[in-house]
Amino acid sequence: MIWRPSNKRVMRHFGPIVDQVTVRSGLAEETPYGERHATGVLIASAEPREGRSSTALGLALAAAQLKQTQNVVLVDADLRHGDITSKFGLEKQEGFRELLAGTNGIAELLAPTSTSNLHVMPRGKAAVDWPDVLLSQEAGRAFGLLREQADFIVVDSPALSRYPESRLLAHWLDSVVLVVRAGRSRADAVNEARDVFSEKLIGAVVTRYRRIVPGFIDRYF
Repeated sequence: MIWRPSNKRVMRHFGPIVDQVTVRSGLAEETPYGERHATGVLIASAEPREGRSSTALGLALAAAQLKQTQNVVLVDADLRHGDITSKFGLEKQEGFRELLAGTNGIAELLAPTSTSNLHVMPRGKAAVDWPDVLLSQEAGRAFGLLREQADFIVVDSPALSRYPESRLLAHWLDSVVLVVRAGRSRADAVNEARDVFSEKLIGAVVTRYRRIVPGFIDRYF
């Protein structure tokens, strides 16, 4: 199954986020030696059901459309729920688990989408010592392979308040975007997440925000 969103809506909502990531951490910026440095962004949230996976998907698509000459990879690192994997119907395909388990080949772990330069790495099926594997050299090797394959990496992660993986994943990535749901996220949980990711946090996305502008007017902008 290939996800086909409204490009106009995605760019309207996620284009500004891409611009911020570009300015704060660089989208696969050139090094002084001419080699390309892949930017890795972790999409995190303090609690479940805050719109984290939808934000990760929108950011990855917007990044692919913004820089069409660069390869973008969306990684489903929420191994317990795998919303990205389910959205694309990739439950039976190998992916991030296999990469962490030591698979050297990475091309076969990437699924194409309707956007030619955007690929998805599903959560996979292999048995791994999770989350301890994120503290090992295997995690460094896995993200090294990802950086060789992609110019821009977006990683979806489980909620910080439920599981430790997101803070471990942040170690291997360049920056963090925190997702906060209007009217639902607790202030203490959000403040704790902000402190955990403070060194790499570049901004936040507020989901389910109710506009005061009527919908029939908003459609024209």
